[in-house]
Amino acid sequence: MAPSKKVLMLCGDYMEDYEAAVPFYALAGLGVAVHCAAPGKAPGDPCLTAVHDFLGYELYTELPGHRFRPEGAVADGKLVTAASWPDLAEFIAHLVDLLGITVSF
Repeated sequence: MAPSKKVLMLCGDYMEDYEAAVPFYALAGLGVAVHCAAPGKAPGDPCLTAVHDFLGYELYTELPGHRFRPEGAVADGKLVTAASWPDLAEFIAHLVDLLGITVSF
């Protein structure tokens, strides 16, 4: 049976693996088609994720995680995860416009 709903998940290189993988697979398990999109990436280019593993002694290592492939698809909803790229002020402005969010302080 084909999924009845589609969600667009915004991705970026080296986002936290669990912040992308958990919603991706949880929604897919509920029958929602999850499509990925990333700024500056062509459809099919991989977005790498990072897994941070704590080694002890207040040290951690960064390991490669999943590779999500942006598809550029129409969706019924949008999912924004806390990735490392939202530090870019110009991207935040584009994201706010894309999602139609009104920001007031």
